[in-house]
Amino acid sequence: MDRIPFFLNLDTSRLAPVAITPAEIVMIVAIAFWLAKGISAGELRLPIGRLLAPYVAFLLVTVASEIRGIAAGGDFRISLWELRPQVYGFIIFVLVSSLVTDRRHISRLTLLALAGVSLQAMIGVYRYWVTLHRDTGSVYAILGHEDSYFLGLLLVAALVALLWRADRRVLVPLALIAPLAANALLANERRVGIVALIAGVTVVALLAFRTLPRQRGRIIVGAAAAAVALAVFIPTYWTHDYGFAAQVLRPVKALVGARSPRDTSSDQYRVAENIDILAAFRSNPLIGIGFGRPMPAVVPLANISAYYPFWNYIPHNTLLWVGMRMGIVGMVAFWGLVGMALLEGVHHSTNRRSRFLSAVAVFATAAIVAELVMAYGDIQLENYRNMIFFGAALGLLNRLPQLSDA
Repeated sequence: MDRIPFFLNLDTSRLAPVAITPAEIVMIVAIAFWLAKGISAGELRLPIGRLLAPYVAFLLVTVASEIRGIAAGGDFRISLWELRPQVYGFIIFVLVSSLVTDRRHISRLTLLALAGVSLQAMIGVYRYWVTLHRDTGSVYAILGHEDSYFLGLLLVAALVALLWRADRRVLVPLALIAPLAANALLANERRVGIVALIAGVTVVALLAFRTLPRQRGRIIVGAAAAAVALAVFIPTYWTHDYGFAAQVLRPVKALVGARSPRDTSSDQYRVAENIDILAAFRSNPLIGIGFGRPMPAVVPLANISAYYPFWNYIPHNTLLWVGMRMGIVGMVAFWGLVGMALLEGVHHSTNRRSRFLSAVAVFATAAIVAELVMAYGDIQLENYRNMIFFGAALGLLNRLPQLSDA
């Protein structure tokens, strides 16, 4: 699946005269069908909701940063790699906000998402056990970096389904696929993916404690059991450098400064990268440097273009990338959107009579928080799949007020 060029320009292989991707063709066709059907039936539903204005504001700032970067001599084709994920997210937000009209549509979206992640989990497990025979030293990762985010979200979905007492037709498949997702997540060896999973689970536990009084005892027991397990697990496997136990402990070791040589070099690269990002931000703190322009090399970075061609354009910390490209204006627009989304998620998770809609709000809120964690360390706000999913989660939260609890 990672060889399917769904997000690659067709003009590079001379299949189209312009820089357009199969993903964009699918989106254009979907929008055309939506508009044609709505206009012909006289029932065109345009998106409404509390998140529309903040998202439009962020998109306008994004477009302005594209213009600003090109006007200042930025590379147009590289700028498209920065601009497109943000536009994709907004397009999906508009479609979800407009087309989701009842709970069946949410169920279908959920089924599609979980089916896709389940397939990736099975691919990851097969590669780890069969293709590589558990030896990951010869590969950089068995799946894409963003797959760690989605694999963690499948585990979060299983927890939400359990706490909100989902139907057995939902719980049983999730229970069967969850161990495979956990296996693939650990085998993919992304520290930030583990931290994002912990953040998502924490959000679910806190909202469940507030929303589900009958589950509070189980949540307390579960948290206590997890604390005891960690108290035994951490000292037992602290000296292990390989295997699944080592992957679980890598974020813990990073917090206390006991990193492996691999993680030390990675962290040193990120520290130097952040210095360059902040230098770019300080050169124009109000509106940023715009898209398509390389970061200044205040601290020289290792040239990793062999496997990441945008190493000096799109940094690992994409939260800081927002400030570098769009300045304070962009940071205000981005965090305003995120803040509104989190407020909507918490509100609907605690104030809906429908257990299903409450669970949807909890999962979407946890997904947003996990995405912010991933964006802090692993290029995730500039990943196409992440931003498509991000737009869908915001679209669901935006649409929830129009859906009946009945």
